[in-house]
Amino acid sequence: MAKDLSEDSQLSSDALYAANMIVNTLRRSDPTSVGRAKLISTEFFSRRSLPNTAHTAWTARHVVTAVGNCHIDTAWLWPYAETKRKVARSFATQLSLMDKYPEYVFTASQAQQFAWLEEGYPDLFRRVVEKATAASRLGPVDETGMAVDESFASKTQQFVPIGGTHIRICSTAPSNREKIRLDGTPILTHFSPADTYVAQGNVKEISFWFVIVSINC
Repeated sequence: MAKDLSEDSQLSSDALYAANMIVNTLRRSDPTSVGRAKLISTEFFSRRSLPNTAHTAWTARHVVTAVGNCHIDTAWLWPYAETKRKVARSFATQLSLMDKYPEYVFTASQAQQFAWLEEGYPDLFRRVVEKATAASRLGPVDETGMAVDESFASKTQQFVPIGGTHIRICSTAPSNREKIRLDGTPILTHFSPADTYVAQGNVKEISFWFVIVSINC
């Protein structure tokens, strides 16, 4: 964080100070020093920017939440039959991970794949429903999970304002540009700063994305 954030930001200075404290605390000959060093990092990350301060988007604290997701192409280089089998294998794996890790949360986006799961693997689908309803640890998200053509994409953008926002996140077109909805109004389409499908979620990427959204919202 000290490296990737603006040098004149308070957060960058705080990060450098915390990192220096951690280095000074750790001792190879003392395993308990790891716990003390962790307390320093925990205290650093637990702080949040206060409202009405001089903190800018570059210095504000972020909360990053990681959730599980399977990127399953419904139809790519295999027949639908293989997609159905892959959906079953993927969901079975996720359910196993949920049983092993109580804090694990999983999301999926393709409604058709849920329908295939219910049709071909009813017992597995019932377990999915249980996780979604009883534990709230598995559920759908509102993204297409597919490479759509421009005609379809323009129709999906019409639903964006219904959700109370006016930006669209895209990972298939390397540019930040305005799209035009069917009613003629624009919508900012932002490509993730990682410029790839496999974003690392590091400080530089997250800070850049936060600034872009703050400027355009």
